Amino acid sequence: MLAHQEIDNIALTIRAASVSMEGRFLDLGKRLESSVAILGTLAETFDRLSQQLQSENVQQARRISPTSRRDSRPWPMRKVGSVPASRV
Repeated sequence: MLAHQEIDNIALTIRAASVSMEGRFLDLGKRLESSVAILGTLAETFDRLSQQLQSENVQQARRISPTSRRDSRPWPMRKVGSVPASRV
């Protein structure tokens, strides 16, 4: 049978480990809370950006912008010296 002193030592070791683990869990909880807050802020920012990109002003600007064409060149640009195929 274990002596009273050995049982006390085991109990002390278990309590110390418990306190250490509790501290670690609290620290992880604080970090998790901070991370969730950051992700929430980012989600709100991207939601606002998405809404702004879908606004009528942006849509209208994209429709009339010369760079919104497929080839991304301002219109009506052609290579210097190019001749339409119908004239060759």
